[in-house]
Order: sequence, then structure tokens, then C-alpha cells
Amino acid sequence: MAKHNAHQNDDRPTYIPQQSREFEPVPHRRRRSKAPLILLLLLVLGVGGYFGYQRFGDRLPALPTITLPSVEIPFVSDLLRRFGMGEKTVTITLDGEETSVAEGSTVQEIFDARQPSVAAGNLVSVSGNVIGEGQGDAYAATLNGALLPMAETTTTVVTEGATLSFANGANKTEEFTSERVVSSTPKLVRRVQEGLAEAGPGLQTGVLQYVYQWGKEGSKEVRTGSVSGEQVDGEVSEGQDCVIMCQDVHPDNGEQLVALTFDDGPTNYTAQYLDILAQYNVKATFNLIGEQVEDGAEVIRTMRDA
Repeated sequence: MAKHNAHQNDDRPTYIPQQSREFEPVPHRRRRSKAPLILLLLLVLGVGGYFGYQRFGDRLPALPTITLPSVEIPFVSDLLRRFGMGEKTVTITLDGEETSVAEGSTVQEIFDARQPSVAAGNLVSVSGNVIGEGQGDAYAATLNGALLPMAETTTTVVTEGATLSFANGANKTEEFTSERVVSSTPKLVRRVQEGLAEAGPGLQTGVLQYVYQWGKEGSKEVRTGSVSGEQVDGEVSEGQDCVIMCQDVHPDNGEQLVALTFDDGPTNYTAQYLDILAQYNVKATFNLIGEQVEDGAEVIRTMRDA
């Protein structure tokens, strides 16, 4: 009788051991950064917004302007500057108080940023009448004790330790055109030497007469305002009369003298005059004609030496 196999008719699964193998970990998949994608998206939105505004910006409603106050926290600002991250500043005295301003700021930039309570000057006519309120200089700036011209406020940089103050602006005169006109013509006046008293009309007082003062026209500048049309006198140049001085000769010791004068070209006779004068040791005065001086240069040298 065959032996009964206890497991022959058993319906339970039979465990068959498998060959053991080492554990292999599942590779970790690294998560990709989304930063490049975000930056690309922002770039696309920015470019699209720019071109969209260029094309349809005039159709969009105007947005309200919101101005936020500028608040500086000293501790944070100083900390940022220490690490080279904040705006560099310089310390100045502004209107009597010590303060800090951005390094490299000009006078105009400081005025625009601080908006001090000063009034602008007026535009005035050539005669001084106000023709435009507040149209003069916006302010007056004094830097380190010296008044700064308005033309230099946009280029003058305020440096460390400087003293700056603002005051009301000066008035500005309107532009104008000018012309010079004759205001007086010279007269011919005769005077005598003693006390420069004026001689009577037609009176020959003195045998010697010479030009004591040349005459000159008087003139003045007339300015016409470009805005107001007003006219005023500007620079004035005083004129002067032509003065002829009349004088007699009176020797101190009462000696009787004769003065020899020659109205001479010079001419062909000049050398003969000089010989006769030299023979008698007599001095004389020669009145020459200007246009004949060059041709008679040699004889004039002899005349001078005599």
C-alpha cells in the first residue's frame, strides 16, 4: 500500500525562497528651479506691456499720481553705507542746521529736493515797474559766505563741510534793445590864461592862441524794453566844448622882446633862414605844413639841431 503524502493534496501555496540580492535605492530626482521660468515670464510681460503702452497708451485712462514721503532711518542708512550698499552722503550746514545730502549734489539739486520756503523775484521793466510777479530768480543761494550767481547753481557741487543758505530771489530786468544818440554838440570857446576866464565875443585877448581842449560830442544810451516798450536813458557820455586859450607873453624882468615866427613849408628858403639866424645867434619858431614834412625831412633835422 503506497504511503500517503501529506502535502500531495494540500491547496496552500508553497513558499519557494528566492536568491537574496542587495537593496538598490531608488534614485532621487532633483527638483528644477523655477527662477529662470519666472524671470522669463516677467521679461515677456515687461516687453509686452511696453509695446502695448506704446500702441494703446493714449487710450488708457490717466492713473492718479501717488507721492510717498521719503523717510530715512538713520540706523539703517548708516548700516547700509558701512557695507557700501547705501547712497553716499556728505554733511553740510543748510540754513543754519547740519544735515546730510547726496554726494555730488549741486546747489540746484539740493534746492529741488528740500524746497525751502523762499519767494521768487519779479520781472521788472527797464524803468523798474513790475511786469511779471514771480518771474525773476527763483531763489538766492549763498555758498560758504559768497552769493552764488544763478547761472552757476546747476553746475556748482556742494562738498563736505560746506555752508549753504537760501533766500528770496532777486528781481530780473526785462531784455531790452539799446541805441546811442547824440545829446550835445561842442561849442568853440575862447578863454584867457589868467583864471581861465572866458573872453568876450570876437575879442582877441593875447597874441598866442592854442587849442587848450578839443571838443567832443555828448551821447547817451536809450534803452527800449522788449516786453514793456518803455524807454529810459542808460549810459551817458558827457560832451565837452573846444577851448581856445589866449595868452600874452610878459617877461618877469620887464625886458622888451621880439618873437620871430615863420610860417614855413619847409621851402627852398628854409636853409637860408637858418643860416641868418645862426649868424646872429637868434632863436625862432617855425610853423610847418604837415604834408610837406616828409619831403623836407633833412632840412627839418637841421632845424631841430639849431
